[in-house]
Amino acid sequence: MQQSAPENLISQASADRLIAAHDGDVALLYIYLQRTGSDLEGAARELCRTMGEIEAAHEKLLRIWAAGEKAKCRVDEIKCPLSAGRLGDLLVELCERPNLTGIYHYAGLEPISRYDMARRIAEKFGLSADEFVEPVRGDREIDLTLDMSCLARYVKTRSCMFGELLDEMELPADLADWLKSKTGRVPVKRFKL
Repeated sequence: MQQSAPENLISQASADRLIAAHDGDVALLYIYLQRTGSDLEGAARELCRTMGEIEAAHEKLLRIWAAGEKAKCRVDEIKCPLSAGRLGDLLVELCERPNLTGIYHYAGLEPISRYDMARRIAEKFGLSADEFVEPVRGDREIDLTLDMSCLARYVKTRSCMFGELLDEMELPADLADWLKSKTGRVPVKRFKL
């Protein structure tokens, strides 16, 4: 006898996208925020993750590279990346606006492949993209871009291009010596005034 499926907590389409992301932390964070609407610090606390794990996927790449490995990134998987901080700002705005209801998409403004993202992250930190990023293809092309035009006209929280996300990325302190050995320099932390 087949058991009945439990009540769906997440749509089939959302589940498919999370599985395609190949990132358990991203999936866990998405489900947590969808169910609780909590802030990112609350998510880090409840999911037993550091804010770094919640905020910075670029750190995963840097750690792979510091371990002497190439990052294998798909050239045929297109996304519109957005930082956790910007998403958090949007969630706060939505919580403050109870009159705005419904299901909306929110994402970055620039469609980009995982491969191109990794190359640009390597270049941002002064690394040779060819040395650290290997292109791979999946069984089929995946387009995970989202149309956020409906929500964009109602909110003040601005989305961004990938280059703006690069500006927000910081080098984890424990990787400074490794990066200096590879590039001869360490990025300077810049503060917004």
